[in-house]
Amino acid sequence: MMAIMKQNQPWFKATGGMHAAALFDENGDLLVVREDVGRHNAVDKVIGAGIRNNISSRIMGLSGRIGWELVAKAVRAEVELVIAVGAISSAAEHLARSTGITLVGFATSETPSVVGPLSRIIDKP
Repeated sequence: MMAIMKQNQPWFKATGGMHAAALFDENGDLLVVREDVGRHNAVDKVIGAGIRNNISSRIMGLSGRIGWELVAKAVRAEVELVIAVGAISSAAEHLARSTGITLVGFATSETPSVVGPLSRIIDKP
């Protein structure tokens, strides 16, 4: 999913200085992506695009780290799974545990960090 998001970041390709946030469906297909110089703004834009276009996605991808504020925004948008290329802050981890949201940090590495219910990322037989 992160590779698909990156392929759909024209401003990042042009400048190397943009953050992105994306919404995916339950199959991992990209629904919408938005870019901004600030990661918080990118999240606001993608949530707004989801609302305006009546997209009910439960999966959000982020190009940066996962901070408390971004988890709070995800919770308010009823996102259940946040996947990011960066780290998960300790405050974000605490909020995720208290709200039941699943976070995946360092998603593009061989050893991602996972917080919350694993059932959202592991296929059941």
